[in-house]
Amino acid sequence: MLQRLKFTNLNFCKTGLNLATGSNDAIGQDFIFDWGIVREFSMGHGYNLDWFITSPIAWRLFEKRLLCNITFWYTPLNNHFVITVCSKRNVDFMNPLHGLPGYSEYGQSFLRQNARPIIYWDGHFVFRIHPIFPSTSSEYLVEDLGNLMALFVEESDKEQYYEILQNPVEYFDYLAIPIEEEQSYNWNGKLIKVKHILCEMPNL
Repeated sequence: MLQRLKFTNLNFCKTGLNLATGSNDAIGQDFIFDWGIVREFSMGHGYNLDWFITSPIAWRLFEKRLLCNITFWYTPLNNHFVITVCSKRNVDFMNPLHGLPGYSEYGQSFLRQNARPIIYWDGHFVFRIHPIFPSTSSEYLVEDLGNLMALFVEESDKEQYYEILQNPVEYFDYLAIPIEEEQSYNWNGKLIKVKHILCEMPNL
């Protein structure tokens, strides 16, 4: 079973007064992508949405080696999805996100209510975050990035889990969450080690 951490351990974001909510909310840099273009490109190259998002970000984090905490959030947005970069410090991830297929818009905004943490950098290592309910207990977990409400992790049976694991292109917007903690991602011929970790979020 993968290691678990509490949601509050990832809350390393700048905040500001959000007039819409009347509270201090997290602020991040939004990179918006066209779902259809990303899907066509990724499936044409033989990989799923997880690989499209995780590989270039993990590579850049290891290249930059920033000594600060950074959290990347995923939000579905109609025919698009948003990767939001949050940190207490000013960080620049135009490279590589700006150059990825399907990139359409950049801006700064408050973190959306249905945003979920997807990647976390602690200054030393890349963690692929999987948000779960505290009650989640199954060994076989599947992440659904195609749900228009929010990213969800669901308990699965063994047969369905391995069906998704062995056919990542067919199940483009799903991920069979690895049972082993470490996984290597390949970006432009470079192997980057990423640790998978479960994140308990009681208010999903």
